[in-house]
Amino acid sequence: MDTNGSISNLIKLVYLKRKGQDVLAELIKSVCEYFDVIKNERLSEGDIRFLRYIASEAGVPQYFSMLNKFDNGVSEREYDVHLDMMPVLVEESALYTADSIQLHKYQMDVLSRFILGERNRYFLSASTSFGKTFLIFEIIRKMQYDNVCLVFPTIALLSENIQKIFSDPLYTWIKERYKIHTLSDADLQEHNNLFIFTPERYLSFLDKNADYHLDFFFVDEVYKIDNDFLVDDQQKENERDVAYRISTHIGLNQTTDCLLAGPYINIDLSDTEASIVKFLDWANITLLDYNRFEIVGKCEYQLETKKKIKLIDDDTMILFSSSSKRQKLKELVKELVRRNENAIIYCSSKTGVEKYAKLLLEEDGLPEISTDYFNPFYNHLSNLFQGGKGAHWIVTKALQRGVGVHHGLVPKYIQNEIIRLFNIGVLKVLVVTTTITEGVNTTAKNMVVLSHKKGRKGLKPFDAKNIEGRAGRFIHHYIGRVFILDNDFKTIVDSRDEFLRHKFFDSNIKKQPVDFPYVNDTYLSVEELTKKRWVDSMVQANSIPEGVITAYKTISVEDKYHLYETVKRLTDTEKYKIKHTISTYNGTGHISKAGIEVIFEKIKSIVPADGELLSLIERRREGSAYCTLTNMVAVFLKNGFVGAVNFYSQSHDIDESVRRSAKFVFNILRYQVVKYIGVFNLCYKYFLADEQGIVMDEVAGLDSIMMKMEYNASTILGRKASDAGASFRVIDYYDKLSKDPRTTAYDTLDQYEKSNADKIREIVNS
Repeated sequence: MDTNGSISNLIKLVYLKRKGQDVLAELIKSVCEYFDVIKNERLSEGDIRFLRYIASEAGVPQYFSMLNKFDNGVSEREYDVHLDMMPVLVEESALYTADSIQLHKYQMDVLSRFILGERNRYFLSASTSFGKTFLIFEIIRKMQYDNVCLVFPTIALLSENIQKIFSDPLYTWIKERYKIHTLSDADLQEHNNLFIFTPERYLSFLDKNADYHLDFFFVDEVYKIDNDFLVDDQQKENERDVAYRISTHIGLNQTTDCLLAGPYINIDLSDTEASIVKFLDWANITLLDYNRFEIVGKCEYQLETKKKIKLIDDDTMILFSSSSKRQKLKELVKELVRRNENAIIYCSSKTGVEKYAKLLLEEDGLPEISTDYFNPFYNHLSNLFQGGKGAHWIVTKALQRGVGVHHGLVPKYIQNEIIRLFNIGVLKVLVVTTTITEGVNTTAKNMVVLSHKKGRKGLKPFDAKNIEGRAGRFIHHYIGRVFILDNDFKTIVDSRDEFLRHKFFDSNIKKQPVDFPYVNDTYLSVEELTKKRWVDSMVQANSIPEGVITAYKTISVEDKYHLYETVKRLTDTEKYKIKHTISTYNGTGHISKAGIEVIFEKIKSIVPADGELLSLIERRREGSAYCTLTNMVAVFLKNGFVGAVNFYSQSHDIDESVRRSAKFVFNILRYQVVKYIGVFNLCYKYFLADEQGIVMDEVAGLDSIMMKMEYNASTILGRKASDAGASFRVIDYYDKLSKDPRTTAYDTLDQYEKSNADKIREIVNS
């Protein structure tokens, strides 16, 4: 790179900025590029003063402080502070919020908008490198909110933030000020409660605390309110976007201040008829658009048709021996690992991730890993399934060669550990799907893109930018590299952004009965209005208990009405089977399939017709008295996730067995089965209480079974361990510890599990 030309360009951009022209985005990009080139040069006193000056002008003084990470002599020397640098130092000091916490200018812009005594409600769209989650805690610190709720899209992100609060000294003040809750049946303090929930968990909390007022409500990855923007690989209505929309809608009604946040969300405020603009107006929310400020720069390399590329930052030439995508990938990864750099490889599907991981294992440039903090985890995975099959699982085999497999069907605690090993440099490669875009933070310098799709769907420009945004990490890199092996991906990145929509405020989007309570009649069709009024008449006629109506908000009142009518028609034999299942499980922990079968047969009428759940209810092996779902639930309740894998592995290879089990346990069982059994449980308990003339709390229900399904735990300690990212046997250990403080279960844990149990002990006991 021509450094003299770069300096001239920087000076020109600084001049234009001071003249009032809007060149900040271009200035940040140029400053990143210049720092990236000069970071390993031996720097003179003049260089240092200039670099500090341009970092300040870009609004990101951290660029300068990052220099001591590189071989440039900065960390080895002291230098004088000249008088002409005083304005720079003053500007830098204004960005500190605590002794060791400094924001960049654009984070401070957002923070300064939160003013004590005023109503502060914002929608923040910004690049992935902006530092949105970090900013949230500074907003809470400044505003000293009383009751706060943070909504994250996944249990994995919930776990990550809990662990951060309890392990990072920067966040000690949070656990000192607040009682932190992740369970929906939280034991609340009068003041200073901090809830860290998923959307589903927040809705469950509202079932028990309907009118609970929040002082601050944060929703991460808020684009998930729009089904079209979900990362799922199928184009259909997804139950997660229903939960996101409803939880956000209610939360905004029950809070004073709020921040909704997401990456690269495109909103045209001039289009007053757009549904998302109407939503912002309804909620009295102000848009903050920082999408164009890439705090970490990006450098793209299109490789699909090229035999060689030159890395701009250090003039290195990488040669490819073949035009094959597979061969180029192997040679690129080998070169990056040789340079002691790390990389994320994006694939379109879960099976694709595993296929490309196997491809990389063919390469001799990936040495076997063996360290004191890696071996216990590797040994744990090797022995996770019966017959030593864990050692043959692609996740385990790839880890031994420094490759992490990361997709939605890898158990969450394993995902978390893989990310940790990648971030500390033990693993050099991550092979991923779009799970990596859901708020996962890595230290990746390089992103390699193999596809322009997510499953069977094409990526949106939003998706593509989000994937590119994972290249380079603020405070670690000035520039992230994006290697593109599918030219259609580049076309998508450069294409026009699609606009986020909000179903509740768009009359052109068909509404489902579950939406009716939250949608103004203006946005409903005549047919939808007719159905809504019929549902309202059922409610007013007291045809269904109020407690059933208000709970499980992602199931429509219409479906609850039909289910309640079904429960009222239970025969004595069916009631006996259900009661026997409940009493047997509560007494011995064993499951009676007969009662479960009755329940699934009754909920069948309200389960979506196009989903896999209904298929599992209707499917059964020839000669079996029970449907496939009943048998799968029974296996899980008896032996957990590992037992489900062992069951499948009798007839499938270990990779397929894990994928099948994970899809069932973490997607279908945890999010769908629990919900439908839950609403059945409410209808059942209300009906029996009414029939027997007793209060509902006196009716034994399915609560313990549901808890086991959702958390793989039956006690508060076990459930907290589950939320904190515990492995399966560690959850079981805390369950046993809760019941018997003298348990010897800890001694049966392997070395990794003991470390895992010790690491989360403070969280579990909080």
